[in-house]
Amino acid sequence: MITPDVLPHEIWKKYGYPMFSKETATILEKVRTHKTVDPKQVKRVTKFLKYKNVKISAKCCYYLKKRPILEWQKRSGKKIAIMGTRAEESQVRRVVWVRKGCIYETENQVVVTPMIFFTEKDIWDYVERFKIKLADIYYKGFKRNGCYCCGFGCHLNDENNFVKLKKLNPALWEHAMNHWGFGKICKQCEVKTG
Repeated sequence: MITPDVLPHEIWKKYGYPMFSKETATILEKVRTHKTVDPKQVKRVTKFLKYKNVKISAKCCYYLKKRPILEWQKRSGKKIAIMGTRAEESQVRRVVWVRKGCIYETENQVVVTPMIFFTEKDIWDYVERFKIKLADIYYKGFKRNGCYCCGFGCHLNDENNFVKLKKLNPALWEHAMNHWGFGKICKQCEVKTG
């Protein structure tokens, strides 16, 4: 088991909160911290520029997931990553699949995505056919099980992760909103929380 050497709320406090999408959060962080940003990228997130002074970032994905795996790969000498990502989940994943296929090499590793072409229906058919027991959260309205406090996609509908978290685990929702700062960030970003 690989674990990060930093806690999520430490990342949020230092760098910013994951809101809207990875691409949008990354661009907004660059704008906020006065880093150079390609004007084409800024144009893609024009409707989110009103949040450019809100502490938003996608760095938690790096520090909590990517860096621990990269460090393990360095220690172990293993340079392969088997990912459960699917093209249906995002435009970026769809483009990577079309351009690179199911197995491709980066400068650091070989990436294998055996489920990349599966649809949501394919997943549920497979689960039913082979009688696979999934985590309870999948039977309670979550289509994907990412980080419970992630704000990526929160602007897309009123039944976002924060609203679902409040229903499923009110104590954890309370902690996220009041102790970790998501309440303030969601208010600044005009995102429904419950």
